Amino acid sequence: MDQEISKLKKLGSIQPLKEIQTLQHTVQTITAQTNSLSMKERARSQDFLALYNMTTNSLNELEVRTHIKINQLENLTLAQLHDIEGKSEETENRNNLTFSRIQQQINESTEQGDYYIYLNGNIISETRIGYSSSPPSSMYHTGTAVLALQLHPNDSVWVYNPGYSMNGGLYSTLTIVKVK
Repeated sequence: MDQEISKLKKLGSIQPLKEIQTLQHTVQTITAQTNSLSMKERARSQDFLALYNMTTNSLNELEVRTHIKINQLENLTLAQLHDIEGKSEETENRNNLTFSRIQQQINESTEQGDYYIYLNGNIISETRIGYSSSPPSSMYHTGTAVLALQLHPNDSVWVYNPGYSMNGGLYSTLTIVKVK
């Protein structure tokens, strides 16, 4: 009987051991699940950080490329503007030179009676101005030429006087107006 009582005592002490083992197993399971959740949370945090860094890098690259393109456009625009300004100055200088030549030709022959205006080698106007004091009367010949031309950059305009001279103190006047 002692043996049976001893067996019963052992059986009584086994039951709490089983409960302890069950509790330990439950604690281990919960610990494993907690560790798994913690690892997943860290992985998600790393994923978020990686996405944030990728977004930040993409925005920085976009900003750099945008600044480069803006600088390229500014440089191109400035180059084109300088080119246009240069062509404008060149055209104005050519026009001024043409008008200066016309004025010089007129000043060289202020008492001449015939004036021919040429455009690119072709006569576009002929005007006679004169004075004659042959007895019995004096005669005045006046002439007017009005031209409106649109000149192109390579056009050449000049005034020609074949060398007739006028007597009597009358002078010719030629006015050239440049309209922009």
